[in-house]
Amino acid sequence: MPPGPLPLPIIGNLHQSGLNIPYSMENLCEKYGDLYTVTFPIGNVVVINSVAMMREALVNKKDDFAGRSQVSLYPLDQVLERGDIVSSDFCSALMFRRKIFKTALHIFGEGANEAEIRVRDGVIELLDVIEATNGQAFFPKEHISATIVIVLWKWLVNKKCNYGDANINALLQFNHKMTSLVAQGSLHQLFPFLRYIPSEFHKTIDELEDIKRQVFEPELAEHRRTYKEGVTRDITDSFLFAYDKEKRKPNSKDTSNVDVVKCMMIDVILGGADTTSGFFNWFILYMILYPDLQKKIQDEMDEVVGRTRLPSLQEVENLHWLQATVCELIRHASFLPIAMPHSTTRDTVLEGYEIRKDTVIFLNLFRINRDPTVWDEPAQFKPDRFIDANGKFTGWTAFPGYVPFGLGRRYCPGESLAKIQVFIVTSCLLHRFSFGVVKGEPEPKLEVGPPSSVRNPKDYKCVAKRRA
Repeated sequence: MPPGPLPLPIIGNLHQSGLNIPYSMENLCEKYGDLYTVTFPIGNVVVINSVAMMREALVNKKDDFAGRSQVSLYPLDQVLERGDIVSSDFCSALMFRRKIFKTALHIFGEGANEAEIRVRDGVIELLDVIEATNGQAFFPKEHISATIVIVLWKWLVNKKCNYGDANINALLQFNHKMTSLVAQGSLHQLFPFLRYIPSEFHKTIDELEDIKRQVFEPELAEHRRTYKEGVTRDITDSFLFAYDKEKRKPNSKDTSNVDVVKCMMIDVILGGADTTSGFFNWFILYMILYPDLQKKIQDEMDEVVGRTRLPSLQEVENLHWLQATVCELIRHASFLPIAMPHSTTRDTVLEGYEIRKDTVIFLNLFRINRDPTVWDEPAQFKPDRFIDANGKFTGWTAFPGYVPFGLGRRYCPGESLAKIQVFIVTSCLLHRFSFGVVKGEPEPKLEVGPPSSVRNPKDYKCVAKRRA
């Protein structure tokens, strides 16, 4: 096994690694290098901290490192019933589900214009809400979170909802409670006996189950009742089509007793809402703290788009500084500091070290995004690293260490729709408004908020001034 600190009985290395992973493990990385082993009550965990080792594991040995350790996912695996693609272990059923998911998003994503229109509906409402602040200070987080859920829900079930809608509020609560549970879940993973002791933690799990029954299940039942083959109203229709198509094939590999389509619907909301909301929370904060960069993006936008209408997705290709800023922000903010835990599917070797089957693997994306062998001045926020000598955006694949949507068997299948959402929202926000600090109050800082599965900044206020 890779080197690591000597574990104590029962608690292993918990006293050295801390609970705010991966930040509380920085000292271990400094001492043991880019590949080390720590021991928790759930067993051994190998931590990968460099780009080269990540690519070796996820690309060259993608099947060896494609597993999911169920014990390290609690309570996510329970809420998702192990019928989705996020929490499922690497097996034929996972490949069956991933194929359904990818096919469905491809069918839905073929109408990129339609996807853009649905995003724009939500963005226009967000712009109106910000406009109503009338230049007064506001917290952007609450508005952004609601907007993203509204957009995802419309993509998912083709229903337009507004701020304050009962289903939107329920979905916001679902995401908030889920991220809170995941953050607390590490303690229950380390000490499994806690799962059997009644607590507020388990009460929250019951509340999540209620939301599933009250929101997701009725919508899915309605879609099944009204579904017509060949008519794609939304992503749920695409899921139903793709599932039926795969299920009719000989030797269908899904033998589970869970409702796979329902689990995938939940994947869309959980996988798309918190990560995207986290990105936008950081984006506005960076724009406040880097006003010259904000103006540079706006000047380029005015030249490409003009001032009479909002930007289109097609025009984003010529907004080089916006694209570069998005990429650098994802790297620098590292709002997903550690990847969903992998596990080894068989005995394997990495960097000459033997790693046994079913070993949990942590990918320290915070460290990987700052790997000095890949990134020049990695601690600095430098969007121009994604701009070439001709002033053009280099593209998403210019750096081998830049993998915001993952690699190998577990890469994110929602990449294309996520990019549509990110670029429409960011371009429309900066086209309409200039964001700044609140006069008379301390300037916010790039500080991290409370521990969560998605790294968010501390709550901050800003002002939005409408551009002429």
